[in-house]
Amino acid sequence: MKMSKAESLKKFVFTSLQVGCMLLCVVACNEDENKYIYPPIISELVEVHTNNQGDCSHLLTDQGTWLTIRNRITMTDSLTKDSVYRCSCRYTLNPDNPNEAVIYSLRQIPSFHPIAAHSISEIKSDPLSLQSVWIGGNYLNLALLVKSQKENHSYKVVEDSLKVFMQGGKTLHLRLYHDAGKDVEAYTQIVYLSVPLYHYLPILQKGDTIAIGINISGKGWQTWKTPFI
Repeated sequence: MKMSKAESLKKFVFTSLQVGCMLLCVVACNEDENKYIYPPIISELVEVHTNNQGDCSHLLTDQGTWLTIRNRITMTDSLTKDSVYRCSCRYTLNPDNPNEAVIYSLRQIPSFHPIAAHSISEIKSDPLSLQSVWIGGNYLNLALLVKSQKENHSYKVVEDSLKVFMQGGKTLHLRLYHDAGKDVEAYTQIVYLSVPLYHYLPILQKGDTIAIGINISGKGWQTWKTPFI
């Protein structure tokens, strides 16, 4: 049936109003969604503490903040109950409870006390590169750039000496042990190491120095010094 011009105009106006209302609803919904601010993801090295069931229960940041882990974490390595692990962690703070952490990823990193130089028959020093070195959370932390393919590399930190100066102050001299085995230098990956300094707390004081020697690719042995804090 053919509609009159008046009827066609009414239908056009009605349809236009419907479309306009739908667009307003979509814009309003998008504005509501955009109002929610997602908490920033924090990526850092932390201590992970397990409970008497062997589950990850708390984080201790290098700034000394304790955080309860809100979600259950499954790690590839089996964990011992009532223990402490050094880990690389990506997490956010619970917006409703800033004392809770929501973990996105958690990976255990090598952490070991320095060993005396005389206790090792051969100190391996396969070359690598250093991204950064810093002290945080009573650890000496290293971010290494290592070229590898598939074999696991072996790392240790060797204590060479502790020098005490007559004018005051001490310097702890360490050396990085790195055994690449027969691995092929295929691609570069970042390897984090953390050296606990709790053993040195009665010995070193604020203002003393920690020096670590590393065999750098293409440059040979170089020493990095960082103040003990």
